[in-house]
Order: sequence, then C-alpha cells, then structure tokens
Amino acid sequence: MFKKLAVAATLAMSFTAAADPILLPGGVSVPEPVEPSAVNGTGNVVTTLNFLQYFQDQSGNLVNLGTAYTGDFTDFVGLQLTGFGTLSSGSAGEFLCPSCTLAFNFGGLSVIETTILNPFTGQPQQSLTLDPDGSFFDLYIIDAYSGSLPGDFASTDRMSLTAGAAGFIDEINDTLFMSGSFSELEYSPEITVQNLSYGGLLDGELVAGIDIADPAPGEGIANGNIVSNKVTQEGLTDFFDAVAFSLSSTFQAVNGDIITIAQGNAGNLSTNVVPAPATLGVFGLALVGMGFLRRRK
Repeated sequence: MFKKLAVAATLAMSFTAAADPILLPGGVSVPEPVEPSAVNGTGNVVTTLNFLQYFQDQSGNLVNLGTAYTGDFTDFVGLQLTGFGTLSSGSAGEFLCPSCTLAFNFGGLSVIETTILNPFTGQPQQSLTLDPDGSFFDLYIIDAYSGSLPGDFASTDRMSLTAGAAGFIDEINDTLFMSGSFSELEYSPEITVQNLSYGGLLDGELVAGIDIADPAPGEGIANGNIVSNKVTQEGLTDFFDAVAFSLSSTFQAVNGDIITIAQGNAGNLSTNVVPAPATLGVFGLALVGMGFLRRRK
C-alpha cells in the first residue's frame, strides 16, 4: 500500500510540476508566470528591457544621423538598426536566472522608404521605416552583469561602442537561450517637424513580433519551450503566440543635437513559454516505476 501511495505521489508531482514555476533549460525559470492577456497582447512572461541601439552602415560603422544628413533623408536607406541590452528578472511574470544575466542583441533591421500621412498638411509624405527581412534577435545566458546600461557605454568617445558591444556577449562561450527574427514589424515616428525632416528616424517607437526559430543545432536551447508560431492576427495590439517586442527611444539629445547612440531607451519583451521537456521526463520515470512494482508483485 505504501508503495502504491509513493507512486501516486510521484505521478501527482509530475502533473503539477509545470503549474507554478515554469522550468526552462540553462537554469532559467519563470517563478510566477502571469496570466496571458489577449487585450494587452502579452504572454505569460512580461519583462522590461535595458538597452542601447544605434544605426550602422553596410560596413558595420556607427552612423550619426546628423552628420550623415545631406538634406535628403533617403541617404539613410540601407542603414541598419542594431542594439544590445539586458532583461530584468526576479519578479512576477519575468525570467529568473540566478547568478547570471539574460542579455540580448538584435540587428538587421534595414531602413527603407515608405509613405505616411503628414498630420500638419493632411497629405501623404515620403518617410522612412524599418524592414524585418534579414533581421535577428538572440537572447543569451551570460555571467551576472552588475554594470549599467547605457551608463557603461555612454563614454565621451561614443564610437568606441562597437568594441564594447562585441565584448558584452561572447557568442562562442555564452549560452544561446532563444533565437528568432522580427516579423510583422510596425514603426511609428514621433510627429515633429524636425523628426519628419529626417524621415522619422530621430524619434519613434518600434513594435514587432519575433518568430522563434524551430529547435535545431545552433538555435537557442529554449526555442522548443517558446511557442514558435508567428503573430496570429494582423495588428500588433492583438495577442501574440510567440514574442512581442517593443521599444521606444530617441536619437536626439535634450539640447537638440543629433547623437550616435539612442537615448531615453525603454522597452519590453513578452513571450508565451511552456515547461521544459524535463518535466515530461519525470512523468516517464513515474510510469517506469509503476511497471516495476507490477512485475515484482
């Protein structure tokens, strides 16, 4: 009788293991998953981002939009928006990574031409937006980071950022946790005369889904634990099956100068995650144990 109760308890644990925290590969967990919200377009993980972003040319050089401006903002076409940063962790609805940090980098968001409605004139106007084709978003497990973003990289010599960013994530030795590419992207420029004269790139908000890559060698170790469908409905305020990514920042300083690295960064990442396959392994061991008891009887 005692053995039967022990097996029953093991089975019960296997069914309830995923109910509260969600355990993920690499020692990452979601201690208190939140209720997904179709109204807010959020999954069971909702975390804020602390990051830097900047434009690069085709050679990888950082570009200051003010310096590069020649009076025709179509000169910016082909630039790529790039960035890196960290996720907050440790409270409800967020990833927990003890003694480590979840850090991300993204890129390949190319500047292309578009048309917007100018609210000052009521007429269509040529502008710029971002194209997700060829983009990437990678989330890594790195050693605990105690520094400050953007403080650690906001040096007087802002062009040194490239070297700093390269050392922030070690793509060979750090663990790739999640990988994907941007999809169904929407860029909304801040409507000011100066911003519109720069094609809207000085100040704006980016909202997008991230299409999680299928689990495969070289992809993130948690890719199979994150629902990998694309955004299910048109309109980025609708519910996301995969990952919702949004950020806003400005490349214009308070005094009106155009700067190389975006200021006033704010953003969030929302995802739907499922328990790691290890949970199913516990259930399998329970079934093996039950079979062993039967044979002994």
